[in-house]
Amino acid sequence: MTRNLLLAISRVSQSFQCARTADDFYRAVGREIKSLGGMVTLLTVNQDHSLLTVAYTSYELKLIREIEKLIGASATGYSFGFAQLHLCP
Repeated sequence: MTRNLLLAISRVSQSFQCARTADDFYRAVGREIKSLGGMVTLLTVNQDHSLLTVAYTSYELKLIREIEKLIGASATGYSFGFAQLHLCP
């Protein structure tokens, strides 16, 4: 697993050099995490640290579509406040 992780990190760093947009960066990171067998949702934080926005998700399209039905909006680009999170102390 360590070798695969190092190879994935190497591929991501190569992708960073070619990335022209933040979306290119998110896709590169997500693709490599998925190649290791993981699933990922990348969130960005706004400047005043009050909102999270879904920038990328690697979950199956069927699941994403179900989530979009529930929230009534596109999953990618969806924003929500930290207050909406129920984090353990």
